[in-house]
Amino acid sequence: MLASLLTIAGCGGDDNGFTSNGDTTDPGDDPVAVAEAHSIQAFADKIEVNADGSDVANIEVLVKDRGNRGLGGVPVTLSVEPDGSDGSDGYNLIVDGSETNQSGELTARLGSGQTIRAGNAIVTATVDGRDLSSTLGFTFVGPTIETNPTSVSINQDETETIVVTALSGTNPANNQPICIEAPDFVEVIENNQITSRPGCPTSVTTDGDGKAEFTIRISEPGEGLIRLSGLGLTRDIPVEGVFSGIRFLEPDSDTLVRLGESVTARVETPDFSGNVLLATTSGRFANGQSTTTLTAGQAENGVVLSEFQTGRVTLSATKAGSNERDTTSFLVFDDSALDAEKTNISLQATPATLSVGDDNHATLTATLTREGSGDGNNLPIPNELVSFTIVGDSLGASLSAPASFTGEEGTTSTRFVAGGTPSSAGGVSVRACIASINLCDEAQVTITDKPGSISIGLANVIGTTNDDTAYQLPISVIATDVNGGALSNVTISLRVWPVRYRTGFRSIDGGLIPVDVIPNEDVNRNVTRDLGDRWSNPPRNNIENGLAPIRQKCEPSTGSEPGDTIQNSTEAFNAGCKLLPESTAAGSVPATVTTDENGLATFNLTYLKDRANVIEAEIIATAQVQSTEIQSSRTFFLPREEEDDNLPHSPYNVYFE
Repeated sequence: MLASLLTIAGCGGDDNGFTSNGDTTDPGDDPVAVAEAHSIQAFADKIEVNADGSDVANIEVLVKDRGNRGLGGVPVTLSVEPDGSDGSDGYNLIVDGSETNQSGELTARLGSGQTIRAGNAIVTATVDGRDLSSTLGFTFVGPTIETNPTSVSINQDETETIVVTALSGTNPANNQPICIEAPDFVEVIENNQITSRPGCPTSVTTDGDGKAEFTIRISEPGEGLIRLSGLGLTRDIPVEGVFSGIRFLEPDSDTLVRLGESVTARVETPDFSGNVLLATTSGRFANGQSTTTLTAGQAENGVVLSEFQTGRVTLSATKAGSNERDTTSFLVFDDSALDAEKTNISLQATPATLSVGDDNHATLTATLTREGSGDGNNLPIPNELVSFTIVGDSLGASLSAPASFTGEEGTTSTRFVAGGTPSSAGGVSVRACIASINLCDEAQVTITDKPGSISIGLANVIGTTNDDTAYQLPISVIATDVNGGALSNVTISLRVWPVRYRTGFRSIDGGLIPVDVIPNEDVNRNVTRDLGDRWSNPPRNNIENGLAPIRQKCEPSTGSEPGDTIQNSTEAFNAGCKLLPESTAAGSVPATVTTDENGLATFNLTYLKDRANVIEAEIIATAQVQSTEIQSSRTFFLPREEEDDNLPHSPYNVYFE
């Protein structure tokens, strides 16, 4: 039998008088076999599966009669949610038959579906025609690429910004290159986030949240796919360029206008004789307003726009009485000499604390603004050279670029790479200066070789998943250095363990009224019955609410139930009794998470509803930086959603009846 890394039993009453007269039965489709079924159990060799399209979890279902014997010929239905067998975004469950064999067993395999997907899955095994079922929870881990929007349909000459999210399992995949391939009618607009790599002339790199974005423009009508490649995966975005019957002839996005000059806007509306409404985000038309209404002929002949501020100006043109609309933009620049008293530079480090090692880096971003006339304060300064230097001892740290020009938004960045030596609390100072006027600002990056602590926090809300059969409890861990600074890009290993379990009965409002709180029998946490493991023996002498003061049911992995009640751990070891509670009773968590720029990582603890209020779980978080390990844990009983008032009694009562 498969190792019982996850096993959940479902039992039901059987008052029809049928009994089994042998160790196993094989009645084929005889309804007697269905009637004799008393319990169904599901086992899996693992509950964490790689979402790579090839890794699988092996599942075994065991149906038993009242005598705890395997029952053959019982029709069993297995299902998975979400189901990806039809090519949809879910998981693939392959079942080896439709009935249990002579030993009462039925096997299956679960893997990621045709669409590779990280997330959670629930497998349910049900005896056909009976209220007997067993469920297993699985976590699929692996990389994914998600986009927003998932498809694009915009007018010719319009733009759309696409946000890419890269995940490693359920955690952000930061600093990952994403290659962009676009059809000929789609232009990827160049900005400071677009880079070129060997074999990939157009790419973006994910930030600390695993996100990156790029903007496209449609040059002509057409249909095609934008293909994103990264983390060994591809993601296609359907894109359509539509000519809506209105478009700007000029200006276009490449138009540069010096501050104080004017620009002419021309709009084409074939076969249209109505009015066209024009609007601008900066400046005034000939009527002195930011909007104007023209005839179609006037719009095509052109209208003058002036008195705008520096930066990118967006124009829109809309057909009167319809939703047909087009937009364009142009860049206004100020090439006059900068006045240090009316110019500002600010430098920000994200994150401000790094672990030692050249694999860890921060982004230093300089933002340049100037005062303008009227209400034009904090106007961006594009195309200005900014220098970056490390002030004082670098401690082995370095900068990826010593100087760069600001973009349209007046910003420019360089990458700070940590060295192998930790800094003091003051950190390493970096100075950014506007080259033309030597106006500077500084920021500090702290480099540490020790996380000061790891803290674990629980959410005060609970979610549900997989057709409302399981809870998801959001949990956060935060890693900080000795100065309280956030530790980014730190890998934290996670474990969850059922420390204690309760027997008891649900009250009318769904809460558990415990009879006993019993320590986990698996003393050394090796998921194997050893001689030194416990045998559940609550500290009472009398039967209470029908539950004996010592565990009554052995449920060995092989063989039949012992004739006499097990009295101690030695007898339990010799009989091979099942350990209580199951190692998976506390649910599942991802194997690792990686902290973001704030030193924070969030994940879900997924557990079955019937374990709520029953299992006391211990979450253990461990981080290792430069061979120094730090660990934190938090222990709590699995919470229940207050509105769930129909949960079953403790599933462990049966072992004491």
